[in-house]
Amino acid sequence: RVELEAFCSRGTGAVAFLDSSHNLWHQLLGKAGRDWLKSHSRTWILSTKPLNRSVGSLKAGCPQISAGTQCHDSAPTICMESVFRFFSKTIKPKATPTPFEIITRSKSRAKDQNNNSI
Repeated sequence: RVELEAFCSRGTGAVAFLDSSHNLWHQLLGKAGRDWLKSHSRTWILSTKPLNRSVGSLKAGCPQISAGTQCHDSAPTICMESVFRFFSKTIKPKATPTPFEIITRSKSRAKDQNNNSI
């Protein structure tokens, strides 16, 4: 239980399930882990519906969408662009640190001397 929740919270940005038998309710997760998976995962399921169409289920733990095929072997190829689009929308880039200037004694003396000479 702890391992899965740590996995979810330590930097995993998103999870994509392709024709997976995983069920959110059968995972050893607490409420926080389930909530994270609901908002950071999608399940592409085999369906006759066009790719990316919603395929609802009462037992779904995360949004289920059509893989655009009924063939298990071709699902990853057909879904690949859709999965990467989902990742790019879901995973937020880490903020780059703001550069700052380090003030050394020599810089502060030079600044003081410039202010005094004016």
